[in-house]
Amino acid sequence: MSKKTVLIVDDSMAMRRMIACTLESSGFSVIQGSNGVEGLERLNEHPADLIIADVNMPVMDGITFVRHARTLPGFQSIPILMLTTENLKVPGIGSSRSRRLRLAGQAVPARPAAGSGRPCAWLGRHGTSV
Repeated sequence: MSKKTVLIVDDSMAMRRMIACTLESSGFSVIQGSNGVEGLERLNEHPADLIIADVNMPVMDGITFVRHARTLPGFQSIPILMLTTENLKVPGIGSSRSRRLRLAGQAVPARPAAGSGRPCAWLGRHGTSV
């Protein structure tokens, strides 16, 4: 069985390294981009099974990245986890930013401290496995 691939798009090299280390140690293949434009370039070069993207990035932010990614052939239904350190008031979709994330393509907003931090488990629950 081939490894599942996760695209990490974040302007913080430290965050990309931490996420990549966690995923690679769980058997995933990882590709990376430092902003939305690089993320789209990586998607055009490599298929991905899951995207983890930051909300706030230079060049192209995460919301714009999701909108563009959803227009690429084969990426209309790929799971996207939006990672941010900001409080988006997600319970009940209580902020306009959370609503925009949902409308941008059904991306799931998540804060590292708020979630389990286990995209590996999330992939397993949604029909994909390592």
